[in-house]
Amino acid sequence: MLLVALAVLLLPAGASALRYYNALPVGTVLTSQPDIGLQIFPQPGDVVRVDVQVDAGPWRDVPIAADGGAFYVPPQPLAPGPHTASVVLSGAHNGTPYQTLTQFLHFTVAAGARPLPGMSVVDLGALRQLNADRAAVGLPPAAWSPNLQAASRAHAAYFVANAGLFAQADMHTEPSPSAPGFSGATPLVRDAAFGALGGSEVMNVTCPGGSGAMAVDELMDTVFHRLAMLSAGLATAGGDAVAGLPCTLGPSATPQGDPFVMDMALLPTPQSGAMLYPVDGQTGVPTELLTEVPSPLPAGANPNAGYPVTAQLPGAGPAVLTSATLTADGEAVPVYTLDSTWRDTDPIYTGEQMGNAVAVIPQAPMAPDTTYAVHLTGTDPAPFDLRWSFTTAAESATAVWTQGGAVFAKGDFACPGPIDGGWAALAYCSRALAVSASGQGMPAADAQPPFADAAADSWATLAINTAWGLGIAQGVAPGVFAPDATLTEAQALALLARSRGADVSGGTWAEAALGWAQQAGVLLPAEAYVPDAPATRARFVAWLARAWQVPLDPGASPTFADAASVPAADAPAVAWAQQAGVAKGTGGNDFLPAAPLTRAQAVTILVRLLL
Repeated sequence: MLLVALAVLLLPAGASALRYYNALPVGTVLTSQPDIGLQIFPQPGDVVRVDVQVDAGPWRDVPIAADGGAFYVPPQPLAPGPHTASVVLSGAHNGTPYQTLTQFLHFTVAAGARPLPGMSVVDLGALRQLNADRAAVGLPPAAWSPNLQAASRAHAAYFVANAGLFAQADMHTEPSPSAPGFSGATPLVRDAAFGALGGSEVMNVTCPGGSGAMAVDELMDTVFHRLAMLSAGLATAGGDAVAGLPCTLGPSATPQGDPFVMDMALLPTPQSGAMLYPVDGQTGVPTELLTEVPSPLPAGANPNAGYPVTAQLPGAGPAVLTSATLTADGEAVPVYTLDSTWRDTDPIYTGEQMGNAVAVIPQAPMAPDTTYAVHLTGTDPAPFDLRWSFTTAAESATAVWTQGGAVFAKGDFACPGPIDGGWAALAYCSRALAVSASGQGMPAADAQPPFADAAADSWATLAINTAWGLGIAQGVAPGVFAPDATLTEAQALALLARSRGADVSGGTWAEAALGWAQQAGVLLPAEAYVPDAPATRARFVAWLARAWQVPLDPGASPTFADAASVPAADAPAVAWAQQAGVAKGTGGNDFLPAAPLTRAQAVTILVRLLL
């Protein structure tokens, strides 16, 4: 879905054209720091420049991003009321100048408009998972957009405040403009209201919804949401969740649970080659479809279907299947198929939803620990003949949480959500789980982690167990975690390295962690490093932000009572960690930046970030 009509600027003498979208923002915006500029689509041989002026201020040469976005973001919030901006697009193609284009913008910053948010823990997890899925099929990563995150959070908040309106409404709409928190009827309008190019949205409701990674992982278990997230043209994204609704498992006339929303900008980017998911040779594949609206299943079909298999093709579509087979151990598996001929019972949803994609869905859940072979043929409009295979998970890993005194299990995730909330996820905190068919379960009797001293810090027990279950944290001796012991700088780097999937095991773990930190840019070249010295609270948070490549506001400062004692170089990371809830103050709201960090405190900070 595109924000504005595509305009074309022609070169003199019949040369190639430079394509662009009209400049933003327009109308009333709900953020005091909107994107100001335009999206262009340079071609080989183009040399393009974009200049922006806001309210008769200085002209600014705006860098052009890899995806062609050229947007200036005011470093300080604009005052409420009317504003003007000028956007000038100039350049040349192979030395021949383009006609210079100037667009004059008139927009209004709404009263009560908010500055751009920092990256939330939810959005960081969601973006990390989204880009991991995109990398698996050879796609470039999506960039984080604070404007799209703000729009996503606003819609999630509207959903929570007005859940009763959604009994008969599309979750992507805001049915009543008079309801509290209204920011626009559609994703297209909402994204524009927050000063961003966007218009495509994915959304789900979970019980609970505190983990962005879990939310994206769930959306990948669908058909239509997956196709959007694996679009070749996905350039920027921002997502967030809002808690506040009671959790109801199973069908309900009114959706219940915490909504997660992620808005995205999808550009008309050509796709090279077919994108297959699950990818060829993938292992640990889930076995079941996650229900979505519209349903990809035929009317009346049992919703307890198998994991969807999709192919996004390089042509412009419409894609049509001529044959589709799925086999396990040489035996054909009954499937449902989707292509451009698909029609839902709701006339709004047609084969256009599939575009250049096709899908195969087993009519029943797949068998565990089984290799499935796929063979698809058809046209897009060129003929295609695709063969690949993947293997399902040996057993269903399970996400577990408590809600209202009950223990629930669902999906193929583990330990989703914050560790400080009113519920506790258990699956990653134990090595085994007994789960009944009804979805209720209890930890297996022998599922306790091996640290006899983990309970010495009861507030950190869940974090310690979770970090151990994730394979991130190790003990200092058999059965000993030493939660109150000081974390050394070498141990801090090893902890962060494991959180990013690096192998720092064995007798040379400290050297391996140091090498990883230097290569990953976690430890700066001129930064002092003493392996056996205590890791301070400020240094660990700064390393954490670098390890996970969190975009920081260089001018940000924390609001802890002792914020003045935070080293200036670490202040942006500490400010982000405070805002995101990753790092918290002591009883007196002091951060104690120079204080040594205990092992329990370190894993708690890290688990808050990851989950």
